[in-house]
Amino acid sequence: MLTTSFEMLQKAYEGHYAVPAINTQGGTYDIIRAICMAAEELKSPIILAHYVSTGEYSGHDWFFETARWMAEKVSVPVAVHLDHGDSFERCMEMLKIGFTSIMYDGSAYPVEENARRTEEVGKVCRAFGVPLEAEIGELARLDDQGRAMGCSNIADPEVVRQYLTLCRPDSLAIGIGNAHGFYKGPVDIRVEVLEECRKFTDIPFVLHGCTGMDEGLIRRAINAGVAKINFGTQIRCQYVEYLKEGLAEGKDEGHAWKLSRFAEEKLRGDIRDIIRLAGSEGKASAGRKRSMIVRLKKGELTAAVDTMGAQLISLMDGGKTEYIWQRNPKVWKNCSPILFPIVGNLRNDRTWIDGKEYSIVKHGPCKSLEFRLLYQTGWEAVFGLDQDSFPAGTYPWKFELRVRYRLEETGLTAVLEVNNRDEEDIWYCLGFHTGFNCPLKAGERFEDYYLEFPEHQEKGYRGYDTKKLEFDRSEEHPFPGADGKTISLTRELFANDAIWFDQTPSRKVALKSRAGEKGVEVEFSDFDTVAFWTTPGGEGTFLCVEPWNGSAVCSDEDDEFLHKNHLQKLEKGRSKTYSMTITLL
Repeated sequence: MLTTSFEMLQKAYEGHYAVPAINTQGGTYDIIRAICMAAEELKSPIILAHYVSTGEYSGHDWFFETARWMAEKVSVPVAVHLDHGDSFERCMEMLKIGFTSIMYDGSAYPVEENARRTEEVGKVCRAFGVPLEAEIGELARLDDQGRAMGCSNIADPEVVRQYLTLCRPDSLAIGIGNAHGFYKGPVDIRVEVLEECRKFTDIPFVLHGCTGMDEGLIRRAINAGVAKINFGTQIRCQYVEYLKEGLAEGKDEGHAWKLSRFAEEKLRGDIRDIIRLAGSEGKASAGRKRSMIVRLKKGELTAAVDTMGAQLISLMDGGKTEYIWQRNPKVWKNCSPILFPIVGNLRNDRTWIDGKEYSIVKHGPCKSLEFRLLYQTGWEAVFGLDQDSFPAGTYPWKFELRVRYRLEETGLTAVLEVNNRDEEDIWYCLGFHTGFNCPLKAGERFEDYYLEFPEHQEKGYRGYDTKKLEFDRSEEHPFPGADGKTISLTRELFANDAIWFDQTPSRKVALKSRAGEKGVEVEFSDFDTVAFWTTPGGEGTFLCVEPWNGSAVCSDEDDEFLHKNHLQKLEKGRSKTYSMTITLL
């Protein structure tokens, strides 16, 4: 099963084991097959690694297609990883091909330049939903006698600390004296560097150059937070030796495929040993299944949509300003989820329809479901799913939900289309939950921004009760702006979750900065209410603008679905659309 490497490395770090990443020598089928089949046998997650140099012969796209085909033949999570990407352009090439894990290696540069280049690659990786590995402390190479050539790569923990203040990769390879090649004689591996770095970061570490390294050192490194161990030289050399052995013993019988099968089956044993050393045997569980990124362009504007959840994951202007929050699982793993058939949470995630109990997760399940790409042009795309995609016991009616994104001259229009496929009327709530970068530019602060309504707001907002997990309809908070039209953003305003304007006359709101010229205007003519949210504290550098028909459970509501506020009714055989237009200011 093809996945990204993010979840498998997070689970490995938390579970105190590592995931093997094994170089495939440019996509050699025998090696790819041996890796995947050994992982399937031992129920281990696995990473198929690819060096740029070894892919020059076979072709990088050929490697990926072969790796993807093999990954889909097994049930365990398999990530396809670019190892030691040497430039921004190279990493972009592999992302476009479809790689599900990227390493950018800027370790040869000074720390500030390494971090700058790493973050440049990381911004695009996050837009693709692909994790990024980085390196600090340039990896040495060993000569034929097993001696290090070129550099001494033992990183200074204080330099690592500085580096991680300048960029935030998803995993990090730290030089501790390790090298590519075969170690011969004593090796000065400084695991204590990892142990010292673990005191100030929880990022999963990566250990390169594991071929020939003392197994006790590898296990100690895993205990220090290494979640990925890399093997290349051992597998490359063993594969060649098995081919020689097969020829010498006549295993080929005049057929190349019989020789390949002999070498592949022998190589599985070496892979099994690596899996057991990593401690990943039996640790396979589903990762994030690889979805498709659909890209749109009109004039200087670009957008990207992830088929997983049909989420808008990027909206950029000609000056390369990114307006959409770039997903960070440690802060908020989404960026613009589609809300259907509920908005917010139910009481205990339960509701009753016609005397039967149903369980619906917060905001509905769409955010974690794969949408079908139904239609695409250069600047427009339509995605869809129906009731068959919903978990059993979630929702009783037959429907089709379509999500349309269309780039305009100055922004983007998103449209939700609900189609009734049932033999009776259906009922639902729905909404958008779009997270905008806030601030938009370096040097600005969240507090520099404000919301501006076009009309004076006579009514205030509803607050969320974080203990009862409901909106308190018994109290209306005053509009948090003296002029009745603008709201200055503060972290305190969102200390108790979202603020919900359920009585606003406005169907438009702008997010602007007092320190800069850029902003967005959001128009939502088909929605009756709007909410705003960001994470408490200073971690969330975004603000969600959320047009809603419906809301989380309210203090004056029971658990009957048909009693929910702003509930939508759709007659048999009918369809209805709900639009939101984002204009870049």
